Amino acid sequence: MWNVGAGDEGCRAVCQYIEMCNSVLSLELMSNEITPLGCQFLGRLLAPEAKANLLMVKLDHNNFGSEGLNYLAEGLSMNKTIT
Repeated sequence: MWNVGAGDEGCRAVCQYIEMCNSVLSLELMSNEITPLGCQFLGRLLAPEAKANLLMVKLDHNNFGSEGLNYLAEGLSMNKTIT
């Protein structure tokens, strides 16, 4: 999903879908106006208890700043599948 203006609520919906359908391996939310709130949803999705099977996440051209990066880093620090 590139440049569709999904924002945080779109990001939340995608995360909820991936939690239910763990066959998604790649997630690209580039240029979607994602803020730190969206990064919270993604960080939870990346944590082991979410049981997502993501191998790759691309979030280029979103302005979530260092606050958003901290949320992502929390989930990534526990994730053993993303390379």
